[in-house]
Amino acid sequence: MQYLARTYFSTGEYDKAIRLYDHLQRGESGYARYARLGEIKATLYEASQRLDQAEAQYRATIKAFPEEAEAKVALIGWLYKQERFAQAQPILAQLKAEAYSEQQLRPLFIQYHLGLKQQDLALELLKEHLEDMQTSAEDKAIRWYQFLLSQRKGDQLPEKYNSYFARIVELHPDEPSAKFTYAQVLRLQNKFAESIAVVRPLCRITPEDPEVWNSLIGDAISLEDNQLVFELCREALEFIRTDWRYYFYASIGLYTSGQVSEAIHLLKEGLAHIPEADGQGRSQLYAQIGDIYSEQNQIKETFEYYELALEANPDNVGVLNNYAYSLAERDQELDKAERMAARGFKLDGDNLNMVDTYAWVFYKRGNYTLAKLYQTKAIDLAGDEATGVLYEHLGDIEFAQGEYDAAREAWQRALALYDRELQATESDESKAKTKKRVEELRRRLTKANKQEKK
Repeated sequence: MQYLARTYFSTGEYDKAIRLYDHLQRGESGYARYARLGEIKATLYEASQRLDQAEAQYRATIKAFPEEAEAKVALIGWLYKQERFAQAQPILAQLKAEAYSEQQLRPLFIQYHLGLKQQDLALELLKEHLEDMQTSAEDKAIRWYQFLLSQRKGDQLPEKYNSYFARIVELHPDEPSAKFTYAQVLRLQNKFAESIAVVRPLCRITPEDPEVWNSLIGDAISLEDNQLVFELCREALEFIRTDWRYYFYASIGLYTSGQVSEAIHLLKEGLAHIPEADGQGRSQLYAQIGDIYSEQNQIKETFEYYELALEANPDNVGVLNNYAYSLAERDQELDKAERMAARGFKLDGDNLNMVDTYAWVFYKRGNYTLAKLYQTKAIDLAGDEATGVLYEHLGDIEFAQGEYDAAREAWQRALALYDRELQATESDESKAKTKKRVEELRRRLTKANKQEKK
């Protein structure tokens, strides 16, 4: 019968389901099962927009089990969900009269006052809740976080309540939940360094917890502190060996410091620890090795690792993009490049790099109409963030179509953007690559101008 009731529920035949649950409930004498069936019926009435009958289910449970305080709490929770806070007041008073404990009542009254916009009353109760050592750190953190969200204006959380979260951490120094909640508050306030300082002690308390390291590494990435990301990942790997991200980010730190072979060795070490079932993680590590070899102009090894990456995860858009572009740049296996670019575009048609690659493959295959269509789409996707490469490619395509004036205009735009990129970058390697592109583009532009004069 219960299976049939669930079937009616899932197919939207609510009245039939309610009748069956009614029958089941009448046969129950225990509170827990009776209350659960009543809640299911209430959900069915809610789904069919019969809120009065939904409420009646909770009140029927209270009538059947008047000594069960939890039945009243369930009704209060339902009324809060419907934002009918004033109607909860008599039930709260009844619980108080029945000597329901202060520790249990306080959260209900906090939510009641918040619902009625009585912020000062809610705040006073929250302060009491904070200092109550019979209340868990997790419960305190949740209540204060809910209060903080109710006080936000716009996107930023107010900072004037941060001291209360710090107090929870002070009272419960070994409780991860207090630190994680406070760190989340700081993170939403863009205080990433402070968030790191709050969570850092957990490296000593619960070093095997991935949430600790993920929190710290995420904040370090937000700070754009590559050295700290590297240090945290190496530290995390002492305790957790099966998370591909730690190998991935640590390898970036090694590579950017010139330790190329060490970066590749670490990634291969990661592949020895990441389970075969984690195709996404293994694919990312294979891809990273391929990218490093690509930067070293070791193309044979690059393609070998790109192939391994796609074996592990055929839908790795980053690999589909890089592999297709690398083949197109070398005029190799253009049919294969087009298949990979098409797959990548199908998976993520708004990926700027993927669209640019798709256009470039069409250009290399001589299909200039589609090349221009997708190159224009790439530039539209980029908007104000369009790069010199995007306009250089557009110019190349237009020149191949015989649209010489449009091509020169696109190339001039590319040169201006390259100049801006040179001023913005601090990397000597990036500057050298951009300068090389600028020199080659200027030569092509000069040659195009001379051809037109002839």
